[in-house]
Amino acid sequence: MNIRLPFRNRPEMGPAGRMTILGTSLCGADTMRKYALRRNPDAPDVAGLYVNISAAYGVRGDVAYCQAMLDTRTWTAPSGIPPWRPFAHTVWGEGRIAWSADRLEKMVKLHIQYLQAFASMEAPVRAEPLPELRMKRLIEAELRGSAVCWEDLNGKWVVPGSRYGQDILAIWRNMREWQEEEETKERRKQA
Repeated sequence: MNIRLPFRNRPEMGPAGRMTILGTSLCGADTMRKYALRRNPDAPDVAGLYVNISAAYGVRGDVAYCQAMLDTRTWTAPSGIPPWRPFAHTVWGEGRIAWSADRLEKMVKLHIQYLQAFASMEAPVRAEPLPELRMKRLIEAELRGSAVCWEDLNGKWVVPGSRYGQDILAIWRNMREWQEEEETKERRKQA
């Protein structure tokens, strides 16, 4: 007899139905890139970096990518707007410039390091931790380990308000739905 329990059908969600920052990406880099290109054909090609770097830190790279999309309006927001400059916008908000591969990797890595430090009091096992000065600032502000779930970033990730984490997850859910629609179209073509 096979018993199916009515809870935890969605492994990406925590027990309270909230999305944890730590975990594995459910969207591949190709899907993430194509999703961003629908909104900005000039978006930097960093989806693969988000998937690969986040795996070393145990952070959901696909959701972090959606956070960068939100903060930068899919890399279309001019530098300095909005005035409170969320972290990802500060990192990515330099306008349309030629990004070097090294610089892109450093920016994605710093974004993921911050998320890991917000989500856990433990140092990453397979990767280097957030640089010491930046970590010191997080600890002094009592933010280290203060955001286990994306929704916990509300009011903590430089962004005021109480819907920041939910807005990130709304983009991620839309990307997942779009991914499923694209896969369905592809299966129909092959049938």
